[in-house]
Amino acid sequence: MKKILLGSAAALVASAGVAAADVSVSGDGRMGVVFNDAAQDKLRLDSRARVRFTLSGETDTGMAFGGWFRAQTAPDSASGNMGTGGANVFISGDFGRLSFGDVAGAAQASVGDLHGIGLTGLGFLNENTYFQRDFNGGILNSGGTNALYTYSFDGFTVHASLGQLNVRDGNNDRVEMGSIGARYEFDGFAIGAGYELANIGGDNFGHVALGGEANIDMFSVRATIGRLVQDARGTNTSDHQIGLSGSADIDDITVSAFARRDFARDVHVGAGASYSLGGGASIVGGVRYTSFDAGGGQTVADFGVSFSF
Repeated sequence: MKKILLGSAAALVASAGVAAADVSVSGDGRMGVVFNDAAQDKLRLDSRARVRFTLSGETDTGMAFGGWFRAQTAPDSASGNMGTGGANVFISGDFGRLSFGDVAGAAQASVGDLHGIGLTGLGFLNENTYFQRDFNGGILNSGGTNALYTYSFDGFTVHASLGQLNVRDGNNDRVEMGSIGARYEFDGFAIGAGYELANIGGDNFGHVALGGEANIDMFSVRATIGRLVQDARGTNTSDHQIGLSGSADIDDITVSAFARRDFARDVHVGAGASYSLGGGASIVGGVRYTSFDAGGGQTVADFGVSFSF
């Protein structure tokens, strides 16, 4: 990671009241092959390069502020085009931390997801469904910018979030959403709980999420469960999602696996491993199988090299 100190006299004059400011530049990349047995062209090459800019500063009174954004090659890496992929800004102090932008909802921040696998994430089906990310076909995340407040004390962390204001879905119904959550960490263990509430055209959609994590020596285990409540019940094949995952670090090797059933009753099972080559490079691979409730299945896999800078 490289750091650029903004310390010129002109910058100091222009930023009166700022005690310190800096910009950190980091990046990551990958190259490999991806297999998908459901695709017409089952095997393809994959590559990506991404740069992340992290900005931070502090006022004379001790209030911290900052943000981050990133630039990356397009998903169709053959084009070589650049795009952005997420950004947020924050302020923090004794009052806690307030972030705007590409941030998690309070339930997601409190409960989290299962362990990920693979070079590319293989669809990221280890991730739980939350209102402020991908529930209901993405409608509840169509506003883009969210707000997340976080406050920590004595092992507890509380979260509260609010979705973008004045958002309407494809039916021109107003979409409003908010979330609260809490997490407690102690001696390598953690438990979290969250509640999300959304209103779409007068209908209330609720989601209760619970999760736990245990980290013992080289092993890590996570379990999560979610239940739809209020008018959200009956909108999917199932009112529950549930998952379990584990990971183990053995010298330079990390092995992870997960199993998850989503609200559509589709079951996703995956496993992956990585081997550190040192210097920020790793050999990474994974495989994931999905059994669809409607019948049939899908197998995807990837293998290649990942980099961090």
